[in-house]
Amino acid sequence: MAFTTTIYTPLYSLSWTPENVGQYAGSCIFLIILAIVGRALNAFKSTLERRWLQQALDRRYIVVADKNRISDDVRQSTDSKTAVLSVHGIEQEVRIATAPGGSIQPWRFSVDLPRGFLYMIIAAVSYLL
Repeated sequence: MAFTTTIYTPLYSLSWTPENVGQYAGSCIFLIILAIVGRALNAFKSTLERRWLQQALDRRYIVVADKNRISDDVRQSTDSKTAVLSVHGIEQEVRIATAPGGSIQPWRFSVDLPRGFLYMIIAAVSYLL
């Protein structure tokens, strides 16, 4: 790689070779916009990662001890941190707990497929830069 002062340097292929100063400035503006898009995608990825981690931490359940089966006549608690969870026809009263971050999350289609596509787009934009 060498630095030159000529404006006739192709950007991605020979067909994208500026022939005057205006086309050269347009190529530079395109690269600046592409860099802004790349940084915006990284910021968007950061926001999504934070949202996905919060959703994963909110879906953790801890079963309340001494409560194996709950009949239909038991009222729901007014406390927002307890709920009734039904799995395979068995109802259990659970207490919803959020844990501090740092644990490894299981693979989920709803999280990891969009994450993979986002990484693919970021890699493509980074390659073009």
